[in-house]
Amino acid sequence: MDRVKCRECEAMILPTTASLTEGLCMPCKKGKKPAPPRKEVWFSVHVDDVLFRIEGTDLLPAMERVKPIAGNGHPNELEIAALLGLVRHYISIGRDCTLQNDHWNRTCYVCCDLFEKGKASLLVARTFYTFDQISKIDWKEGTDALAMYGGFAYLDKEGNELYRRCTWRS
Repeated sequence: MDRVKCRECEAMILPTTASLTEGLCMPCKKGKKPAPPRKEVWFSVHVDDVLFRIEGTDLLPAMERVKPIAGNGHPNELEIAALLGLVRHYISIGRDCTLQNDHWNRTCYVCCDLFEKGKASLLVARTFYTFDQISKIDWKEGTDALAMYGGFAYLDKEGNELYRRCTWRS
């Protein structure tokens, strides 16, 4: 649902609230100014055995573009909506948050995309990496055309595998 700005503090509120309160959020209506949200809210996203660290203003628009795995009505739609709700909520209150990957890995692909664009860092074994510090390779396993699988991996400068994601199976 679209939101509108409170005419006094510019907090984002529901249109129904605005119509009932003459365009004010509830704290402004009651004479209590809400604390301004922090400019930076960081999200830690657990994916497999690694953690992606992403600033909220980068994560929110990326998560808003995520579509359910099999269209509307798939259980993943609800899981993505819940994660998106958490991201919006923690940004609105200005608090850092830790999220888990969804069961269909849509959140994982958002994190990897932001990492590759330089908008996230990757924590592996107590070391943070940025994308310019690692290399990305494609991998595949198997020799039978009907029994192969593959994906991509991130390697450190020494060639050690930091993270591996399977993205296809034949």
